[in-house]
Amino acid sequence: MEDLMKLMLAELQDFRKETNRKLDRLEAGQNELKDIMRHHSALTAENLTDIRLEVRGRQRDVEADVNLLFKELESVKRQTNKIDHMFRI
Repeated sequence: MEDLMKLMLAELQDFRKETNRKLDRLEAGQNELKDIMRHHSALTAENLTDIRLEVRGRQRDVEADVNLLFKELESVKRQTNKIDHMFRI
């Protein structure tokens, strides 16, 4: 009976050691996942900032192009009106 108790105690100790080892690996894996998520979040924030700046720059370029086209259209329209006025007189 005493041998059986010693055997059970030894098995429980082995089980406890194995459980502690697995918990240590689990905690290490969780820390690794946290680091990965922090890194991913930082990269995502940088990328979104770059995208936002690029979109803002392109928007300004498009607005400048549209304004230029309107000015050119206005100039052409004035010239057309002058020519129409000349032929009407």
